Amino acid sequence: MSIPSSTPCVVLARGELLNLDGAHGARIVSRCGTVWITQDGDLRDIVLQKGEAFELDRATPAIVQAFERSTVCIEAATRAHRPDDRSWAGRWGAAARRLASRPARA
Repeated sequence: MSIPSSTPCVVLARGELLNLDGAHGARIVSRCGTVWITQDGDLRDIVLQKGEAFELDRATPAIVQAFERSTVCIEAATRAHRPDDRSWAGRWGAAARRLASRPARA
């Protein structure tokens, strides 16, 4: 998702949805109101109130829904996100792939 610089903020009516696809790493900031964020395949419920922010940490579609009239700003990702990130799970998965690719010892 590319965030146009002329409209970095969106006003959502109560119950209105904002669909974000390809926005991995984007930062969602609640400037006014309360919003709920869900990412496809994520069991967490992220609720932002005025002044709070959340960085989309999955490379899956996300939905932002307003609990009340809200203004959210979407800041573009500031760093490149790789499937093999530096998180514990990413490092563990990379190590497992390296071990699996080694030839078996006799």
